[in-house]
Amino acid sequence: MTETLQWLRQRPAYGQTLWDRQAIRHEIARLHTELAAARSLLDATVAKLRRGESVQNEACMLKALLPELVNRVTYKCVQFHGGGGFVLGGIVERLARDTRFLAIGGGSTEVMLDEIAKRL
Repeated sequence: MTETLQWLRQRPAYGQTLWDRQAIRHEIARLHTELAAARSLLDATVAKLRRGESVQNEACMLKALLPELVNRVTYKCVQFHGGGGFVLGGIVERLARDTRFLAIGGGSTEVMLDEIAKRL
């Protein structure tokens, strides 16, 4: 997201930068908040694991949450970069392409949600 923040602050659009657009700032703020919340869950899970406690449910929650969140963040970054977000070899294009695997590689989101539901 750092690359996108730099882009938004520099990219002129209609006499302002993209960062000057309230809707864009609000979307970035929303994504930043969601990332911070996910990071908090990850940190709490690591602390629990280090204490020797079971983290099966938290692991499933993280495996369900993070891939979806990362895909949403990278999609927004591509959107904010416009055509530049699709330039082959660019960091935004590479991240957008590579993050699609996350929702599948660690176990599908639906399977993780079912595991969480079993523990409720």
